[in-house]
Amino acid sequence: MYRCRCHHRECNLDNDLICPHDPVSLSIVIPTFNEAQNIGRLAKRLLEIVETRPCAVVVVDDGSSDGTPQVINSLIDRVDSVILLSRLNKRGIFSAIQDGIRLLRSEYIAFMDADYSHPPEMIPRLVNEASTHDIASASRYMKGGGIQAPMKRVIASRGLNGICRFFLGLSATDVLGGFHAMRRSVYNEIEFRYPALWGEFDLELFYRAKKRGFTLKELPFVYVFRDFGVSKSVDMKYGIAYLRQVLRLLIRG
Repeated sequence: MYRCRCHHRECNLDNDLICPHDPVSLSIVIPTFNEAQNIGRLAKRLLEIVETRPCAVVVVDDGSSDGTPQVINSLIDRVDSVILLSRLNKRGIFSAIQDGIRLLRSEYIAFMDADYSHPPEMIPRLVNEASTHDIASASRYMKGGGIQAPMKRVIASRGLNGICRFFLGLSATDVLGGFHAMRRSVYNEIEFRYPALWGEFDLELFYRAKKRGFTLKELPFVYVFRDFGVSKSVDMKYGIAYLRQVLRLLIRG
């Protein structure tokens, strides 16, 4: 089901899905599906930005057919800080993030999209805030943030975000963004109970964090609608998935 490559080699993963990579302070997990046009430049930019901290960029690929794995393998041949986890016959953004987090034992974890809608320059700031807060999250909806996208998409995103926040009583301004950093110890205390195919896991993250009294620090960023690549979200199904997750949390807790 899994293949892992790093340090010029294929890794033999144990039952806990742990890669025998050199210890790092931060792992940045990026789920991919057909992101060949984005992932190479994103990974290289991240390594430039966090060069002062021992870091690994963990790309979790769900069977891309556009050459995404080949792009990452080419990077792995030149640098030691990139890992490719290929998942065979397995799909889903959240499960990809979970597998990528399990792969290393870094003190800090961050996760983001591969399509450059999440600016890599935010990562050092998020990780810095995660050292003094339980969760650091990038927000499109607080002062200083924004969305550069077709108006129809902006209205739908703002409306869905507002509905989810209201019914779950969440104080976070952006509960749909999927762009976070935290200590591994904090992540391990969050008990995710429900499956998520797209980004609806964010709602459970904020809901569980609120229940546990975790501190949250939000930082503004401007979301730029897909630079390159193929969108993984299907608008109507995406919205339904979020609302279904709200109902699960309200009814079952």
